[in-house]
Amino acid sequence: MNDEDTMTSNRQIKISLYAFGCSLFAAALLLSVTASASAGAVAVASAAEPNAEVAKLFKQHCQSCHGVDGRGQTTAGKKVGTKDWTDAATWGDRKPAELAKLVSEGITKDGKEKMKPFAKKLTPEQIDALIAYAQTFKGTTPAEKPAAPDTK
Repeated sequence: MNDEDTMTSNRQIKISLYAFGCSLFAAALLLSVTASASAGAVAVASAAEPNAEVAKLFKQHCQSCHGVDGRGQTTAGKKVGTKDWTDAATWGDRKPAELAKLVSEGITKDGKEKMKPFAKKLTPEQIDALIAYAQTFKGTTPAEKPAAPDTK
């Protein structure tokens, strides 16, 4: 297994765990709604449903700049200086609420829009799901750092 296969496998595991967590939450929510409704069948969401929807949202709203691999090396991503999500340093210690605010309000630097706001296009739940999905890229490929120039 090469490094790319390992990276893909690790990302698939993270996505599967996220989807499983979403399914558990959805199932618990459905059970509580069903229990309070006195009658009716219990529906259970499959793990593939949230994953497929989030992947669709990512492709529709994020992939053109951030790329399929999260590295930001697309034409549009390079144009606006999109950061490499595979580099753990990119994420720092940012909290989900801070990331949600960036996605909702967009990013402007030096008077130029780097990322458009998505508050009017996506629900808060969709934004949270996209952030969780984007974080699965974290640490999948170490970003190559150029060697510091020798100043001696």
